[in-house]
Amino acid sequence: MGAAFAIDRHTPIVMWKGETVGVQKALDDLANDWYTVFGMEPHVLEELPQFYHGPAIYVGEAAEEHAKTDRVIGRECYRVERNGNALTLRGSDELGLIFAIYRFSEDVLGVDPWYFWNDFLPKKQDVITLPEDFELIGKEPSFRYRGFFINNEDLLTGSYRDPYGENQIDPYYFNKICELILRLYGNTIAPGTRIYPDETARDFISARGLYVNDHHVTPLGLNVYTWPKDLPFSYITNPEVFEDLWKKCIDAQKHRKMLWTVTFRGKGDGPFWHMDQNAPADNAGRGAVISRAIAKQVEMIRAVQPDADIIFNMYEEQAELYKEGHLQIPEGVIRVWSNDGAGYLTDAGRSEVGDGVYFHVSACRNRITEAVSPATCYQEIGRLRKKGGDGCLIINVGNIRPFPVSLGSAMKFAYDAERYLQKEPHAQMEQTIAEYAQSHYDDPEIAAKVASIYVRLFDTSNFRYPQKDKAPFGYGFECLGMYKTMWRADYNQVLTEFRQSLYMHELARKYIRVLKGEEEFSEIWAKTVDDFNSVPHEDTAYLPALWKESQALIDEIPARSKDLFLENVVTPIRAIHFLNVAMEHEGLSVKAYMRGEKKDAIAEMQAAIDAMEEIFKGFHLVESVKWQVWYKHEYLACFVHAHNLMECILSLLTGKGETIVRPFYDFGAHNKHVSLYQFERGNQHFPYFHAHTAELLAKEKTE
Repeated sequence: MGAAFAIDRHTPIVMWKGETVGVQKALDDLANDWYTVFGMEPHVLEELPQFYHGPAIYVGEAAEEHAKTDRVIGRECYRVERNGNALTLRGSDELGLIFAIYRFSEDVLGVDPWYFWNDFLPKKQDVITLPEDFELIGKEPSFRYRGFFINNEDLLTGSYRDPYGENQIDPYYFNKICELILRLYGNTIAPGTRIYPDETARDFISARGLYVNDHHVTPLGLNVYTWPKDLPFSYITNPEVFEDLWKKCIDAQKHRKMLWTVTFRGKGDGPFWHMDQNAPADNAGRGAVISRAIAKQVEMIRAVQPDADIIFNMYEEQAELYKEGHLQIPEGVIRVWSNDGAGYLTDAGRSEVGDGVYFHVSACRNRITEAVSPATCYQEIGRLRKKGGDGCLIINVGNIRPFPVSLGSAMKFAYDAERYLQKEPHAQMEQTIAEYAQSHYDDPEIAAKVASIYVRLFDTSNFRYPQKDKAPFGYGFECLGMYKTMWRADYNQVLTEFRQSLYMHELARKYIRVLKGEEEFSEIWAKTVDDFNSVPHEDTAYLPALWKESQALIDEIPARSKDLFLENVVTPIRAIHFLNVAMEHEGLSVKAYMRGEKKDAIAEMQAAIDAMEEIFKGFHLVESVKWQVWYKHEYLACFVHAHNLMECILSLLTGKGETIVRPFYDFGAHNKHVSLYQFERGNQHFPYFHAHTAELLAKEKTE
């Protein structure tokens, strides 16, 4: 048995200058990790001095002559291995080498891939020893493309804006997003909801070695959300308008490493026929228009990047048209099935070899707590994988930070699916969560307690009723247990008065109108309150106990795991529990008022306000220095708006009059807010963001 390979702060790292920018940036991250662990910046050299004969770490091409095995082959494969006094980090390609660097950082230095997002830092060390036969091997990933869609990112774009207005998210934080994807062995990113094709974030993505992608609303990067009012929106009567814009988007991106998205929808997240009066009235005609549009997009892509991969994300109406036989997908395009926002695929068993998945781990308006369980991930994506699906796994990640377990599980599945298909989905979830807890909480007994809480959190009714045919209200999952989308036909009378889908807010608005003498409560409202309150009642015994258990465990949590536990365990339980409490008391206040019991109505509304205050208290407890304004711009679930409405109700009930209520931010208002801090420049240069883009592209053509 040979001597152990000892790594300390003085161990040199050898890498030649010829490596790509993406590899160099990964090595920069490794240098930061090294400093965190050893307390000193590493020696990074192009070659070792002649007098040095000690252990050394070799990266990339510099490692080949010191490796004990042949070159690594395959797509995105890697090998980290010891050969005497040499530790070699090698990859089959750029991404393979990047993965080798991050695997070394995680497995040898002990750096958690989520360290920036969960504030869980590695232990300080003086020396790390490796056995003679040490090796880490990365095979070809299960899915060819694996990555994030940064969608409805209210906290990121609200609290961490680019101060120059050049991008939606501050470049420092955006860099950390790219770093996390790579540390999770991902390779692609759709960088935001309403991103222009020439934003500098896209070039940064390419520089990091990632593929640039676009989502199911923005074909080829065309930001249809900012479609000019005076520009016709009809591919039927004005196809030349679209084709000119598509070409401009392709020209702006053809120099990048692309995973192209083709699609044809409306000026937002809806069907094109809602915005085109010339659209066919029948599904066959509608499918023909979409088929013609995506075929043209594919033709235009192939003209400049003939070997690039292309996906067609069949979202909502497009999936239905395809299942009805009305859509023709061009040969070679990866067919992507979406889930329903709650984790369940809409393929109706139609997925095939080569297909991909667009998967939400964050719900539509709930961007602040875990939303889709790992068990659902294993069940649904596993079903596609077992049929040979391997095209892509694009994950809707919302604000990223709240989803370490569900997002982490989905990304691990994307990289090595077979490992997570050995057990029944719920049993596999229990094992995954147990492994997660063991790696983040030093005491095995504490880790077991944390894992138990996590599993039971995912087993609450908020997670048990994601499917429309199983939920008490048809679609009971929408947001955190108390935001229930009303789908049932027998509520048409109430639905005519609802302008938003958030029950808690709409009930409060109705209450205010009643108190101001503008409207009255009908009996259907009493029935509505009773039925909606029946949903959180399933958890009135379950969640309070879970909440108390998590509170009692805080003092036992190891110091370096405390912030992690508060943010990712205590905060979501607090939010779900007290939102259920707030909704229940709001409804009870309405019922008391309808009975003429004003005193009780006041007491119940005060209890609802107190519950909301508990949520805000929890938010502020986990807003540490770099996250000090994290929840400031929580727009999509609108906690502050709900709280303000309740305060207004209480003021009216106690005879003090109406109060100022902060606005309700729907998706349109959120998008407008993004446009404003980018100085609305994109509105002036459509489809580009920058005024100089068209000039630069024109210059390229003449040179």
